[in-house]
Amino acid sequence: MSGMTEMPDPALVPEWTLGWRLQRSLAHAEITVNEIADALNVSRATISRWINDRGAAPRPIYVKEWALRTGVPYTWLAYGTAADEH
Repeated sequence: MSGMTEMPDPALVPEWTLGWRLQRSLAHAEITVNEIADALNVSRATISRWINDRGAAPRPIYVKEWALRTGVPYTWLAYGTAADEH
């Protein structure tokens, strides 16, 4: 019965990356990679790097615009939190 009070092993908790959240927000809003690239005035290759966690992360101005376009909270998209903790 002590299993109910034990904390999960941190190694077993998946890491939800910025790229994963960017992908999920596109799916949520039913927006394609091409559409978000056009909206942000960046290349499709740039969007691909961002959603696949390759290279530099998008600047905050892009993350804010992405959040507005997809209808998800900026704090969740940028930091993985629901509350405005940052």
